[in-house]
Amino acid sequence: MTVGDGRVRGVVLAGGQSTRFGDDDKALAPLDGEPLISHVVSALYTAVETRPLLAARTDERAVNLLSVLPRLPTVVDDDRYEGPVAGLFAAAEAVSEPWFVVVGCDMPLISRAAIRTLLSNTTSETGAVVACDDTEMPEPLLAAYRTTAVRQLQTNSVRIESLRDVLDALSEVRLLHVDAHPVFERAVTNVNTQNELTTLRRAALH
Repeated sequence: MTVGDGRVRGVVLAGGQSTRFGDDDKALAPLDGEPLISHVVSALYTAVETRPLLAARTDERAVNLLSVLPRLPTVVDDDRYEGPVAGLFAAAEAVSEPWFVVVGCDMPLISRAAIRTLLSNTTSETGAVVACDDTEMPEPLLAAYRTTAVRQLQTNSVRIESLRDVLDALSEVRLLHVDAHPVFERAVTNVNTQNELTTLRRAALH
């Protein structure tokens, strides 16, 4: 897929340690017979029409995740940063496309329509296009980022410790609210705990 000024790369951020999920790796937890991360990879591939990039905390974790996934290009988190920022910056350095769209590995309800809605709202001026949930909060793990804009943050003196810091530092961030874009209502759902996964499984049964 292309947007106004070039092709797009999908990125799955899978660097988290699943501390709230217990001893299991939530990315590999099954939903509808597939690991959570598989739902994300499938949606990105369908929307962007090229294999997504897997951003993992370590090479070992990447190998573990790839055991349940098709062959994907991978990148290891930038060790100068922590959390999802490390994966975001590593992805920005690795991709050659002008834009990349990020989805967290624990967001199994992401859809082709949601991803394409993000990308259809990019412009030549925007640094990022970000979905907002029903509380009007931006969800930086469901967003399209201009590659050069993210790279530039690493050369600036601005302190970046979270994805919210990234959004604050980028110029021209466009927020897409769920009331105007209902396609995000389910797409922003992420799984942090075993109870949240159980709720999704019960909903799927009905």
